[in-house]
Amino acid sequence: MFNIFYLAGIVESVGSGMGRILSSLKAQKLPEPKSRDEMMMEINIKDRKHFLQTYLNPLIKTGKIKRTIPDKPSSKNQKYVTIV
Repeated sequence: MFNIFYLAGIVESVGSGMGRILSSLKAQKLPEPKSRDEMMMEINIKDRKHFLQTYLNPLIKTGKIKRTIPDKPSSKNQKYVTIV
């Protein structure tokens, strides 16, 4: 399946297309995914439980933010993206 992306010139090899994807998102002015810690730093909140209960979970429930790995909500690689 990944050969399709290689042949189309989208990626140089399997796993190396992330840079192009992020560049494309920036060019389209779409929001980049951010980790929970990145979002907490941006709004200067240190308490994870408070952040989850007050901000993150309500935004997910209302559909304003989506998980990048919806099947694994507690993944260490989990990031979130705002819905435009």
